[in-house]
Amino acid sequence: MAINQNPKVLKNEKSQVLVDSFGTNSVNLKVLFWVLTKDYKVSANAIKSEVMKDVKNMLQANEIGLPANIQEIKMYNKKEPILVRLFQENSSKKE
Repeated sequence: MAINQNPKVLKNEKSQVLVDSFGTNSVNLKVLFWVLTKDYKVSANAIKSEVMKDVKNMLQANEIGLPANIQEIKMYNKKEPILVRLFQENSSKKE
């Protein structure tokens, strides 16, 4: 589990990944883990950020896509067609 790979996450306490809610295009997870907060040099928020990056990298390494917001553009009373060009991530063009 990506959470437990971070050396600042306590190993003797149980980490959890829970389904928190359903978004429009996503399943929102809640990740719970324990850290030693007595160490004033290490902020719990900094550890949270590290763990979130680890989880994101693990999801991408396992080819689990992250959702992207979809924007809808409505152009009322537009009579002429609009030229749209699509490009693939590898920068090869499609039209």
